[in-house]
Amino acid sequence: MIKKVISYDKLPSEVLDELHEKYPDGLDDHLFKVSKGNGDYFYAVTCDYEDISYLIKIYVEIDTVSFLDDQEEDKEVPAEVSEKVDVEIESDEEDEDDDLDN
Repeated sequence: MIKKVISYDKLPSEVLDELHEKYPDGLDDHLFKVSKGNGDYFYAVTCDYEDISYLIKIYVEIDTVSFLDDQEEDKEVPAEVSEKVDVEIESDEEDEDDDLDN
């Protein structure tokens, strides 16, 4: 079997059809990271068509803000850290009432 690395944008239409048939729910859960020798990387999926196995490069834009938010939600604050943090929130009730009237 022949192996080829190709960008998603350059896929022949018949391979693109096969890719959509193989992954009808989208590619998100099937992407994997491919490291290059120089330290760079790209994301890809595989798809076999006829006698060729394609490694298809997929452009991925990572939303770092939501990714970091998701990471923060997954982490628990250790008890010794949370005991040392003492946050005091002061509120000015008059200001809050003024904001509600507007």
